[in-house]
Amino acid sequence: MKKWIAVLVIPILTTHLYAADKFPLRAKFPSVTTIETADFEKIFDSAIVVDLRSSFEYDVIHITKAKRAVVTNMSFIDDLEKIRGKTATPLLVLYCNGISCAKSYEANEKAVAAGFKNITTYDAGILIWARIHPEKTTLMGETPADLKRLVSESAFK
Repeated sequence: MKKWIAVLVIPILTTHLYAADKFPLRAKFPSVTTIETADFEKIFDSAIVVDLRSSFEYDVIHITKAKRAVVTNMSFIDDLEKIRGKTATPLLVLYCNGISCAKSYEANEKAVAAGFKNITTYDAGILIWARIHPEKTTLMGETPADLKRLVSESAFK
């Protein structure tokens, strides 16, 4: 039941905000480089993707090739360096729940302060990605993601 709550409620809120093309946290984190969905699509195969959400959230839905690192862990920088070195060339793309979630911005700032280069934040988040690329999304352990398992905004209302 808890997994369904996470899957059902977050997409509604995120989709509504994205439709309005609002990224309220960009102003709060002006030094963080972000990547738009179209650009992420172009470099997806060569990028290293890191999900910054909890293991519960990751288990419910994640970008299929994403590694996981928890920004609040003391070992975050070491964990990130194990995923990809500080100065490696593949683009490091961080993401979380999207638009109103600060985890990816905070993680980006910490990583850059620790010396990471070639890093960006996909701030549209997992649910926008899932709706556009279900074939590159794992939902409830299945790839491609069956988007019929996500509730629509009208059904939520």
